Amino acid sequence: MEVRAFEEHWKDVCIAFERHLKGIYIALYGIVWHCMAFALHCIVLYLFCVELHFIILYLYF
Repeated sequence: MEVRAFEEHWKDVCIAFERHLKGIYIALYGIVWHCMAFALHCIVLYLFCVELHFIILYLYF
């Protein structure tokens, strides 16, 4: 009886640990995804500002 309870306990512990690792993986994936999206927005904004600057220079000079 005690052996079965011990096995069930460790089975539950392993399941909880797997779920915890899955949550950490999802959180890290979200952080990486948001950083990449932020970098992409910065690149697009930078290119837009540079292109806008050259268009203004071309139109006025």
